Amino acid sequence: MWLYAVNHKLGPLLGAYWRLELTGEMASIPREGPLLVCANHASRLDPWFIGMCFPRPIRYLITDAWYYRSSVWKWFFDAWGTIPVARSPHATLEAVHRHLEKGDVVGVFPEGEVSRDGRIQRFRPGTARIAARSGAPVIPIGLRGNAESLPRHGAFPRPTKVTVHVGEPIRFHGSPRDGVPPREEVEAFNARLRESIVRLSRRPDALRDEPPFPAGGGRA
Repeated sequence: MWLYAVNHKLGPLLGAYWRLELTGEMASIPREGPLLVCANHASRLDPWFIGMCFPRPIRYLITDAWYYRSSVWKWFFDAWGTIPVARSPHATLEAVHRHLEKGDVVGVFPEGEVSRDGRIQRFRPGTARIAARSGAPVIPIGLRGNAESLPRHGAFPRPTKVTVHVGEPIRFHGSPRDGVPPREEVEAFNARLRESIVRLSRRPDALRDEPPFPAGGGRA
């Protein structure tokens, strides 16, 4: 993770461009042991913003299609310490669980992709399932100013102030546990996590304008 380490070391210098600030419940961040970090995702720079100021190194997920896109991309993602995963809920769960068992911090964007309009999109159930199986605490993070600096289709980041707001840890009730948790418990956990991230980020909530998934639906 040498490139991630460089980004973190240079955080005070690089972050000055955005007047980057870490605030919130920093004292509640566990200093060791497995941890999930979940944030809203409105900019391609979000891993960099968090990585520059979060006190522990974070391994983010990357689809194996991107990881193996070329030798250059593979070198870059290895240097960043990312976790390559297949487009499969089971494969993702297993890959993340292996790293959590080692005491790593894993970063997840529950929306699954960069928001098209800055609003917080629907959370996929994968994060809740990881939290249920591992029992790891989940740190909600709300990014402010990220979409204004570099939105999804932006070309160059603007020097907008960016703040990283840390919330209190959340645990999946009754975790760790084996098997897939009931849909109702997954939805309840996602609702709690979303509420925290919406509050911390002060971003609009897209779900207020969208119908829920049909029965039996949902994405990983």
